[in-house]
Amino acid sequence: GLEQARRRRREVIYRVGSAEIERVTGMVFAVAEVLWRRWNEALWRRCVSLMNHKPMKEIAEEEGISYQAVHKSLKRMGVLALKEALEGLEAWLREKGDGS
Repeated sequence: GLEQARRRRREVIYRVGSAEIERVTGMVFAVAEVLWRRWNEALWRRCVSLMNHKPMKEIAEEEGISYQAVHKSLKRMGVLALKEALEGLEAWLREKGDGS
């Protein structure tokens, strides 16, 4: 429970009363925490923009850098993989909610 999370220094704890959902979300968020501890302020800004459905071209223009530089930084630091995992988790949770 919470004490185990404290010992592991977990930042995100997801409790909904379903052991299966808590186990899966715990795995995704554990990986997310490892990744985001490596991110700097600029990468966080790009990540937030991307998660809010802003096109990479627009992010690049706002940052004053090339599209390629934005894409490379997001890919290299795990943002694109994390986004894909979170989208998959969201779809899975929706299916679970529909009783599938």
